[in-house]
Formats: sequence, structure tokens, C-alpha cells
Amino acid sequence: KLSAHAAQIARLRRLLDAQHDHLATHMELAYHYRQLENHEAALTHYRSALNAHPNDLQVLLQLSGFLLELGAENEALKLCRRGIAQHPEDARISALYFNQGYVHMRNERYAEARTAFEQVVKWDPNSAKAWNNLGNVQLALGETDAARQALTAAVAADSGIAEAHYNLGSLFLQDRQLQQARQAYLATIAADSTFIRAYYALGTVYKSQGAMAEAGKAYQFFIDKWQGDPNFLRQARQQLAQLPKP
Repeated sequence: KLSAHAAQIARLRRLLDAQHDHLATHMELAYHYRQLENHEAALTHYRSALNAHPNDLQVLLQLSGFLLELGAENEALKLCRRGIAQHPEDARISALYFNQGYVHMRNERYAEARTAFEQVVKWDPNSAKAWNNLGNVQLALGETDAARQALTAAVAADSGIAEAHYNLGSLFLQDRQLQQARQAYLATIAADSTFIRAYYALGTVYKSQGAMAEAGKAYQFFIDKWQGDPNFLRQARQQLAQLPKP
């Protein structure tokens, strides 16, 4: 595969010698260099494409996304704003809004992230990831009712998005809606059996429902599999020890 990418690069560079500003050639070269993990060369061709075609939305989309992968968040945000301003009626800008929201969320600028993800779902109401991220930032802002609606929309768009099921379960548990919480945590595990936190939460629900045997199994599974925060593991062991013996 590496040799195939190298061969394509050689062919494309010959084409570029004849037409220096050819957009498709620069974009293909950037793609093949990315496959070879030659990030510097890929960036060079993305930037060349943008310099020659400063209003091309596809270039802005790909370059901003690549910059995010490289951790160049400020430059990526500038390109997102530029693309949105240049193409306000093009539905593809939903990806630029998503990138904006992602950066703001990572940096705990939750109000800005909420605004960005609201724009994403306006343009693409079937984006489960955007609904999930919107729900997460709304939770961070204390907007639990709005978060519940967003997370419900996320799992409606994609039942395999485990984090949305889990966060819904936490909201149900917070409101003592135990059956709904149980269903949400089971849906989390069905979507992703490696989402180990859900087993601890499920144990809590079972315990609250008086289903002690099921609670014990859930806590024990969590204890056997958890590799994260040791304090969380200690809590699970305490919860298991407090269950009545059969």
C-alpha cells in the first residue's frame, strides 16, 4: 500500500509540474501524503490549494479538519469562521460548525460549543454525534431538560452511540426514574460492551430496585474490568461489600 501511494505521488507531481495551481492535484497529493503520515507535505499541498482557490469550501473543510488532528486549534477555528462566512447557505458548513463546537468543548467554552452544535443540528438534524455533543455541553451548563432532549435525539439518530445512552441513564437516575435508567444503561452496554462505567451505574440502579443479586454481578463485572481511576474502583468494592449476603 505504501508503494502504491508513493507511485501516485510521483504521477501527481508530474501533473503538477505542468499545472502548478491545479486544485484536484494538490488535494490528491495531500491525501496520499497523509496516508504516508507525511504531515508536513500534506499541509504544504492543502495550503497551496487554498492559496490558489481561497473560496473553495472543500479545501477549507479538509484543511481545518486536518489541522484539528494535528492540534492546531486556533488556525482551524479561523478557517472554520472563514468558510462559514464565505458559504453561509451551503449545508456542508455543518462540518465547520462541528469542528468549532469540538474545539470549544475541549477547551470548556461550553456556551460557544452549544451555539456551534445547535447550528450543526439545524443543518443536519440526523447527526447523532452533534446531538450527543450538544447534550454534553448542555449538561455542563446545567441545562438538564435541554440535554435530555438532545441526548434522546442522539440515540434516535443512532442507537449505537453508547455515551448518549449512558448520559440519559444518569439523568434518569438523578430523577429516580429507575426503570428508565436501567434500560438506558443496558442500551449503553448493548451499544458498547467495553463501556465499563455503565456496569457500575447499572449496579447502583439494581441496588436501588432491591435486585441485590443483579447489583452484585454488575459491581463485580466492573471491578474485574475497570482500569481507570482507582477511587472509582474502591467505591465499587465498598458498594459490593455493603450488599446483603445471599
